[in-house]
Amino acid sequence: MLIRLDVMSGVPIYEQIKRGLSRLVLLGVLRDHEQLPSVRALAKEMSVNPNTVQRAYSELEKEGIIYSVSGKGNFIAPGGKENGPLRRRQLEAVTRSIEEARSTGLPLEEVLRVVRFVYQEGVPDD
Repeated sequence: MLIRLDVMSGVPIYEQIKRGLSRLVLLGVLRDHEQLPSVRALAKEMSVNPNTVQRAYSELEKEGIIYSVSGKGNFIAPGGKENGPLRRRQLEAVTRSIEEARSTGLPLEEVLRVVRFVYQEGVPDD
């Protein structure tokens, strides 16, 4: 699995797992109905407590990003990348950030510069 954990970040591990899986869905790495590793397998792979993975999976299921099939495991819910809850949540976050930037007087050109930079190269330094 392509999730990196940072124990020094202050972000709970379950939240980092949740964000990591969400990111993989948005990027199309994990596809609709694709089976996720079992709780135990992912916990072992990431060297974390299985309860931590279970919490991440439970929250992702509550948000409609994954679904579980009794006796079979956890799977990626359909439509997550195109129009599902992940996309909606990301667009809401971007909208809030833009509204905040506008209300504090940041010029549109500067906001667009930051957006272009982040899309092309990563997070800006300034």
